[in-house]
Amino acid sequence: MAKFNFPDSPSTNDEYTANSVTWKWNGHAWKRTTGVGAPTGPQGAQGHQGVQGAQGHQGVQGAVGAQGAQGHQGVQGAVGAQGHQGRQGAQGVQGAVGAQGHQGVQGAQGHQGHQGVQGAGGSGGSTGAQGHQGHQGVQGAQGHQGRQGAQGYQGVQGATGGGGSTGAQGHQGVQGAQGATGNTGSTGSQGHQGRQGAQGVQGSVGDSGMDHSNKTGGYTLVAGDDQRLVTTNSAVTVPTGVFSAGDAISIYNNSGSNITINQGGTMYLAGTSTTGNRTLSQRGIATVVCVASNTFVISGAGLS
Repeated sequence: MAKFNFPDSPSTNDEYTANSVTWKWNGHAWKRTTGVGAPTGPQGAQGHQGVQGAQGHQGVQGAVGAQGAQGHQGVQGAVGAQGHQGRQGAQGVQGAVGAQGHQGVQGAQGHQGHQGVQGAGGSGGSTGAQGHQGHQGVQGAQGHQGRQGAQGYQGVQGATGGGGSTGAQGHQGVQGAQGATGNTGSTGSQGHQGRQGAQGVQGSVGDSGMDHSNKTGGYTLVAGDDQRLVTTNSAVTVPTGVFSAGDAISIYNNSGSNITINQGGTMYLAGTSTTGNRTLSQRGIATVVCVASNTFVISGAGLS
């Protein structure tokens, strides 16, 4: 947080610079001339020259009129708003995913081989001829039962036809090829840069001289006391939620005893990290400067 260590016992028009802010002592209070807030506005108008005193009997020159008070520094006009950012181009469309290849067809089951024919019974007791071996069936249905040979002398039982072999397993269908990935959409073009906002209007020249308010009892500062000299003989309170950075109030104790300046938020003694209420001695003068929200720095002569 910025702190200001104002010099004690300054002379009129002495300047003090700290934290890129310049202040000038006008004989009663430190007045900000540059820094916090905005650039310096134009010089206030020069006070009128006092009227020449009348010619005396002995030709004594009349006293020169007092110098007019220095006008307040004009407020800098606000900077124009920043142009809007151009819009982001739209995202290109995602290419479609290729279709899944079809599953290959299952090979058909082979038919069971036919049962071999039963051999015929031999005549006159001769052994019947051996039935022919059934042909190997092509993996198909169960072969038919061979017919019973005629009864003779006991013919030799024809051999049982061999079971047809199992048909070969059908080939696995070929996996469908992976569909090609769709092309990525192109990136939208960059939006145009917004135009620079126009320069703010130059602030008007500040009023000449510091406002003055006289109080005779306990008093709490208000927003209208900014850039004002408050003369009092009683306690003064610096409230919260009223002032913003750059506001400043001078307080003069015109009594013959000490008065208290009470902090509402955080009030630093200039040039230190000490906070809390301050005591202003008789005929002492102090300046309270708001440096951030509810944060103040106080300095002056006769301040403890």
